[in-house]
Formats: sequence, C-alpha cells, structure tokens
Amino acid sequence: MADIKFNCPHCDQSLEAPSDLTGVTIDCPACEQQLIIPSAGGLVSPPPPRTVPQPTPETMQPNGLTVVMDTLQEIETPAPRQGTLRALKAIGMYAIGVIGAVGLLVVAVMLVRGGVWLSDKIYPWLILVSVLAMGVSVLALLPLAAFKETRGHSGVGFFIVSYVFGATLWVWSLLLTYVLWGIGAVVVGLFIMGVGVLPIALLATGFKGMWSMFGQLILMTIATFATRVFGVWLIHKAEQYEYDPSLPHKLIVTSWLLFAGSFMSYVAYVTIIPLIVCAIILCCSKARQARRHGKILLSAFVLIYAVCFLIGFFLIGSRFTE
Repeated sequence: MADIKFNCPHCDQSLEAPSDLTGVTIDCPACEQQLIIPSAGGLVSPPPPRTVPQPTPETMQPNGLTVVMDTLQEIETPAPRQGTLRALKAIGMYAIGVIGAVGLLVVAVMLVRGGVWLSDKIYPWLILVSVLAMGVSVLALLPLAAFKETRGHSGVGFFIVSYVFGATLWVWSLLLTYVLWGIGAVVVGLFIMGVGVLPIALLATGFKGMWSMFGQLILMTIATFATRVFGVWLIHKAEQYEYDPSLPHKLIVTSWLLFAGSFMSYVAYVTIIPLIVCAIILCCSKARQARRHGKILLSAFVLIYAVCFLIGFFLIGSRFTE
C-alpha cells in the first residue's frame, strides 16, 4: 500500500501517511496543529471549526424547577462572609495596639515617677561627690598634670570627674524639668536620647525667669565637657612620654589625692597623717622626680595650713578687740 506525501497547511512541514488513513484528522508533529490527511493528489485542509450553539430566548430563560433548586442550594450552602471576618480581625488588631500603647505609656509614667523619686534621693549625695571631685581636680589633678611622669594619671582622673559632673547635671536637670514643667516634659526629654532633659531644663528656667539657675546649668555643662576634653588631651600627651618603671607612680598619685583630701572637712581627719607619711617616703626615694613630689607636697601642706592659721588667728583677734 503506497504512502501519501503531503505538506502541513500550517507550517509547510513535509509529512507521510499510509493511504488507508485518508480523511483522518491528526496533529502535525512539527507545529502540533490539527489537519486532515488528504487523498492521493489532494490538498490538505485543516479540520472544520467547532460550532458552538448560540443561546436562544427559550434556552436563556430558566424554568421554575431550576430556579427553585438554585435557591435551595444557596440557602443550604451560604457563601463565607470574608469581608466581615477581615473587619473583625482589623478591629481586634487595632484594639490590641491601643491596649499595648496605653500599657507602655503607663509603664513609662511609672518609670519616670520612680526615676524622679530616686533622683530626689540621690541628688544631695551627688552634690557632695561633685564638690569632692572639684576639690580633687583643683588640689590634686591639676598639679599632677604639670608633671610629665604623672600626666596620664591626671588625664584619667579628669575623665572620671567629667562623668561625676555629668551625672549630677543630668539628675539636676531631671528634677528641674519635673518641678517646673511636669512629668510630660520629663517624658519628652527622656525620649530625646535621654539627654533631652538638659535643654528642656534650660528652656524651663529661661521661661520662668530663673536666670541664676540657668547660669548654673550652663557652668555645670561647661565643666562637664571641659574636664572630659582636658582629660583626653592629657592622656594623648602622656602617650608621647616614655614610661619610667623605676618611679613609684602609685605612691605619687596617692600622695596628691591625700593632699587634696587634707583640705576637705569630710575626710581631712583621716588623710593628714597618711599624707605626711607618704610625703616623707617620697622625699627618701632614690628617684629624683619622686623626691621632688615629696618636697612640693610637704612645702605646700605646711604653707597652706600656716596661711589658714594666720588668717584664723587675725580674725579671732579682731573679734576680741571689738
């Protein structure tokens, strides 16, 4: 039986098929379009298009039984109400958010009130520590900064003193903000990286006309940053100096701290005798720099106490003469 050779009417692909398949509809292996195998010598034609029956008014009009069945099906299987569920979910999330925000606000207010109460308790102690730190800075750290061998220790001391001043300034600003403008201003100041209470305290004292308090805040701010910058500068300078391990650095620094404490009423009674002992030990040291520190300490101690004694003597004498 001979084969029929023909071309695809869609892609012009050469095809072969047995003659007994004439009139059969097949798919082209190249373009996968349908075609009818022609007879020998005939033309290839695509399959006839499928006819879709057009709806008529009779077919479009549902009968009564169909309407009833559709209605019963809708009643038995109601469609889910997605919109209502989404609305309820959104309301729930909104309520949770509101409750969480209120809870955080209550916790923040409680923390602020607790912080104000704690600040009020520790503020007098911070004032005392700041006064001691000021005395140590003037009587001990500044003299230590004048000598190359102790400049680094002085820088570390000034750096620590700056944090003492900063803590006192922060607590003071917190209390002023709370007293002058209330807890709301404190919360706002704490949200500004925690340090916002200082500018708010400055604004509050300025608006209230408390210029003396305003000036004290400015001076405390300058003291805080000045001691910190000066301490960092001293530490940088000390790195350029070659460290001498033969010097009794700890004894020198301790002697100067005792010297500063000997002029403070809170600790003078327990620092005078240790100061004299440390100064004598320094004077007997083999290192020349150590002996220099010992002589300066003893001379300064005797001179300052002699001046204070003479001033007190003349004041008391003037009262008796009156």
